[in-house]
Amino acid sequence: MTKNRSNILILGIMLLTGALSGFFVYLGIQALGSNDLLNAAMYIGAGIGGFILVGYRIFKTMKVSQGKSDPTKEVFTTLECTQCDKKIERPFTRGDYIYKKSDPCTDCPGQMVITKIITHEETQ
Repeated sequence: MTKNRSNILILGIMLLTGALSGFFVYLGIQALGSNDLLNAAMYIGAGIGGFILVGYRIFKTMKVSQGKSDPTKEVFTTLECTQCDKKIERPFTRGDYIYKKSDPCTDCPGQMVITKIITHEETQ
């Protein structure tokens, strides 16, 4: 099954679920009018549950579609020397954190310290 057919099928199921949920809420209101509280609670509960299900599916669909258009982000670590103020930016490595002491400075006897961890967006 192609992706387009699958999306149409999901949309149809969501519309059917929404329509049935509305019908169940209607039946629940009718049951309230006839003082049948047990059936009213069941119908209204089923209707609200259906609406919640449809809303959740719409939310998940929107979240997935937004995720596809986001650019990828690369994370970089900025190191600064404590003596000569030399700055180096390198790709982030696992275990990096702010104020972590790193390698010795290549220009002086000072120590390199992580001062920033930032992201650069990269569009594809």
